[in-house]
Amino acid sequence: MSVPSSWPTPAALRQGTPPALQALLAAPAQRSVAVLGLGRSGCAMASYWLGRQATVLGLDDAAEAAGRPAVRALQQRGMQVMCGATTLPSCAALCLAPGVDPRHPLVRSALQQGIPVGGELAMGGVLPAPTVAVTGTNGKSTTTALCAALLAGYKRRVFIGGNFGPPILECLEAAAPYDALVLELSSYQLETAYGFAPQVGVVLNVSPDHLERYRSLAHYAAAKAHLVWAVVPEGRVILNADCALTRQMATQARAEVWWFSARSDGLPGPGAYLEEDQLVPVGLLGRGPVPLQHPRLLGRHNRS
Repeated sequence: MSVPSSWPTPAALRQGTPPALQALLAAPAQRSVAVLGLGRSGCAMASYWLGRQATVLGLDDAAEAAGRPAVRALQQRGMQVMCGATTLPSCAALCLAPGVDPRHPLVRSALQQGIPVGGELAMGGVLPAPTVAVTGTNGKSTTTALCAALLAGYKRRVFIGGNFGPPILECLEAAAPYDALVLELSSYQLETAYGFAPQVGVVLNVSPDHLERYRSLAHYAAAKAHLVWAVVPEGRVILNADCALTRQMATQARAEVWWFSARSDGLPGPGAYLEEDQLVPVGLLGRGPVPLQHPRLLGRHNRS
């Protein structure tokens, strides 16, 4: 079964947040919002909407979902729960946990009715701090953790989450504001990332993965490539010069592109390449070689 034809495409995402979803984000009180998938991310979305005085209906295919402690806590705050529903109740939007398949019958029903469908990036509106977003087939978690550690080293209060760590919307419920967000993003999360506008976007690589969901490797790469376009024009896009698919993404960037490579002759523009135990910047004013001799940063793949 194919992905519904009305499922958001990268071109549709670039047209901006649908008006119906904009209206919901602007005035959610007493509006009905359904959340499909009551794992940790789904519960974070439900908590977010409850905190904004929306009426929340939690949906899950598993009967045991209603007994999970996090779900029961949300029920005490007013969320209704339906497990195994085959018909989509009336709602202003359908929020999807990251792992929900767009071919799910309730998703198809929402799309057919013109109900806005989106994940946590779409439903959170404008994120509250400058954001570094990392995607790719391999190496996302390591890179995300390294970026967060670098920012924390500058005495910044950093939220690290997304596909790695806590759900994205938990940053909106923190007691104290964050100075920066570092998010690991899967292709699934990027598929419905209406309005997402990070300051830095990193695409590490693209290789065959999740092809049970995507029509082809090119279709999978297109989902990843939305991050390249989403970065604000004054931001930076960082791409792998050694991967043919990420090199092709540069034409979609609105921001300046910086490159990284494991080869001294691999850079098509400003960036840095790996030479033995140092990172050598090219075209970045005022920056000399950076030693990479940390004993915990093992392996050439991590250094590059």
